[in-house]
Amino acid sequence: MRGFPLLYLVGMAKYCHKCGRELADDMVFCPSCGTRAAGPAPIPPAKPAVKELPTSCSRCGAPLGVSREDVIITCRYCGNTILVATHEEIKTHSMLENQMHPQQAVEAAKDYMDRGILRAGVSKEARVTGLKLRYVPFWAFPVDAETYYRGRKGLGVSELREMKHAVTDKKESRWGKLGRFAKAATELAIEAAMAKGKKRPQVRTVSDYISRHYNWTSLARRTMLSDVNYYEVPLERKVPFDAGRIPSDAEFFNTELMLEEAKGRVRAEVEMKQRELASEEVDTVDECNSTVRFGEGELIHAPVWFVHYELDEKDYAIAVDGSTGKILGGGRPLFKVM
Repeated sequence: MRGFPLLYLVGMAKYCHKCGRELADDMVFCPSCGTRAAGPAPIPPAKPAVKELPTSCSRCGAPLGVSREDVIITCRYCGNTILVATHEEIKTHSMLENQMHPQQAVEAAKDYMDRGILRAGVSKEARVTGLKLRYVPFWAFPVDAETYYRGRKGLGVSELREMKHAVTDKKESRWGKLGRFAKAATELAIEAAMAKGKKRPQVRTVSDYISRHYNWTSLARRTMLSDVNYYEVPLERKVPFDAGRIPSDAEFFNTELMLEEAKGRVRAEVEMKQRELASEEVDTVDECNSTVRFGEGELIHAPVWFVHYELDEKDYAIAVDGSTGKILGGGRPLFKVM
């Protein structure tokens, strides 16, 4: 008989059938030649049981419509909110009530169409083609962020950058934007005065900390709703979720993002915001490190009116916050076509 037996024992020893090396009892492969040891195949660990997708509410028995993307669903009849995978109930669920009539939503959208020097009169030519109230899920987090930054200052770049951010920041109020713009303009004038009469700008190294508290909101959907660019929850208006407060003709969206996934998205957005603030303090950012701490996350459904309109054979949609009347985003022409 050539070679070694498939598996043989000397006393209690176990050997490789190819190269003859002695193997420990728990070895599956030979460390010398890599040959798999003979013997019974290892028993794979048992997979945890996965519950079937719920088809009816466990509280009131009403039918549930669940899509493959939904990770958290809410019963439209009794408000019971559960995790699809485990059927575990979600306790921290709030909502905002709709405060706008359909015509008010249309008027808010038309006002948004006309904003800008080159857009005056757009709403008169636009034709509203659709109007729908939808309850959209968001994850809301209280967030504390502290950022250490170091960089160089003296060229005036940081002030110009802050002026730009003040104009483009969608979450900032009108008066807040004006204040930031005025502050940056004043600092730019001081920098120019300091550099006047000198051949080279007075570049210096600056380092400091930026601490901020945010109530940060993240859309809890992966699909659709691209017209919602941002949302800032008016916390003073939220109430415990009550399905009876939602109009029967409103469309209701379930949640497609788990809390931890939403938290990761928020962390990245907050770090980006903190870096933006640092870039307003220095011309070049050489170092920027942020620490982000989260409070308890909360699922909130908010009413959003979607106003669809047509202009010059192109379709647009504008999202209007039903609780405050603010514009959350949407499409409009770059300028009015004469």
